[in-house]
Amino acid sequence: MENFPKESNRCWTLNYVDESNFHIDILPAVPWNDTDDGNIAISDKRSDNYDNITFDWEVSNPKGYFDWFKKQSDFQLIKESYAKRFYAKIEEIPDYKIKTPLQRIVQLLKRHAEVMFEDNMEQKPSSVIITTLVAKVYPKCTIISDDFKILLLNVVKNLLSEIEYDNENPCIYNPVNGKEKLSLKWDKDRKYFESFLKWYDQLKVDFSVDNKVLSLNESLFYIQRSLRKNTNEIGISLNTLSHHQKPKWKISSIAKTDVEIKAYYSWHSFRFKRIKSGEALNKKGKLRFEVNVLTLNIKDYDIYWQITNTGYEAINANCLRGDFYNSKLEQGKRIRTEETCYAGRHYVEAYLVKNGICYGKSKPFEVNIIDGLTFEWFNTKKLGG
Repeated sequence: MENFPKESNRCWTLNYVDESNFHIDILPAVPWNDTDDGNIAISDKRSDNYDNITFDWEVSNPKGYFDWFKKQSDFQLIKESYAKRFYAKIEEIPDYKIKTPLQRIVQLLKRHAEVMFEDNMEQKPSSVIITTLVAKVYPKCTIISDDFKILLLNVVKNLLSEIEYDNENPCIYNPVNGKEKLSLKWDKDRKYFESFLKWYDQLKVDFSVDNKVLSLNESLFYIQRSLRKNTNEIGISLNTLSHHQKPKWKISSIAKTDVEIKAYYSWHSFRFKRIKSGEALNKKGKLRFEVNVLTLNIKDYDIYWQITNTGYEAINANCLRGDFYNSKLEQGKRIRTEETCYAGRHYVEAYLVKNGICYGKSKPFEVNIIDGLTFEWFNTKKLGG
């Protein structure tokens, strides 16, 4: 284990030393009644009666939820099919051997949320909300197709359809206990719901839900990339693009590889915020790029920027670019500014040059402009933009 168990408002968390952030949540609770119907009363440090068992404790039914989830996944049918395939008796096969498509889809979406919010886990959509929405929409999607890739995309596409509303406020109820609201955080602070919508926007982009142009291998690449932390991989080799120019400087044999691009994005005159490579962006936004290098004093070097764009919109506008640009000085920093004009995946690279020799080059930073509107647009309109 990593350190001691961590106490939260409701549960204790056991963290294990694992790059996948493996942990176990243990929820202290007591039986709600004497009928053995699975209902339990949940402890909560925020409750005024935390130290006394009273009837105003929140009630849940994890066993009932587990049984509901298995039913939604056609668990028994899949287990029977598994038994036939291996010529075994169904009672001889332990449940943990069975991994249903529903379970795999839930794992993928939960992992995507963990990676996206690795620097702000407090705002990460909760696992129970993701699990509940996926499990509710899943049976309808299996009617369309049981091919896993198609099933996955249909689940993502229809995920928001299972959100309910209470006095016009979005909410998720426990499917086996209509009195238990799983989305209490959304009521207490709107930012949690906004983070959920932002995650959903990025999920659709990373899983290529509305992209009819990418090949199967390309879409699988972007899905896999979105599930890995700290990756700067891109889906194409820029050198294969005819409009992507070759560097005009000699590359030093000791060129630094720790050149990092820091990118900031502003939309609708809002303040600039830092963005990740590949993050979904709206059109008509402003971008600012800076360079960070740990092992060099960048003041001793000229900084050049290579901008490479792709996509049908840039092609149709006769605006394919792949050339180099000088930095401009702003607030004492040498930066590059751009605007988000054309939908597609575009790339920014930084070069550190001195006396005609390149001593450092960044990995490509992906600017992912979507053909549509992210939640950020709707949120801005709500605020009167």
